[in-house]
Amino acid sequence: MAGFRAGQAFVIRFELQPRERIQPEHGQVELYLNWLPNDQAGSLLEMEVHGPYVTLAPDAEASAKETWIVRRYDGPDRRDAQLAFLATMLAEAGIEP
Repeated sequence: MAGFRAGQAFVIRFELQPRERIQPEHGQVELYLNWLPNDQAGSLLEMEVHGPYVTLAPDAEASAKETWIVRRYDGPDRRDAQLAFLATMLAEAGIEP
C-alpha cells in the first residue's frame, strides 16, 4: 500500500491474508479520506492494515507484521510515474511486483 505526498512516498508492506481470515465487517486494507481542498493541513488520509482475525484464549498472543518505508519522491504527481517509482523500489528490495 502506498501514498504520495509532499515529495515523499510512504509504503506499508504486509502479508496478504485470505478474505476469510479478516474480520467480516472490515477489509484487510481500509482507507479513510477527509480531503479539504482549501485546507491541506487539516486534511487527513488514514491508511490502515488489519491482520488475521482470531479468537484468543486468556494469556494467548497473536501478531502481524508491517514494514513501513518512507522515501523521497521528486517525480510528477501522475499515477504512471508513481507506479514506475514503486516498481523500482520493489526491484531494489528484491521483491517481484
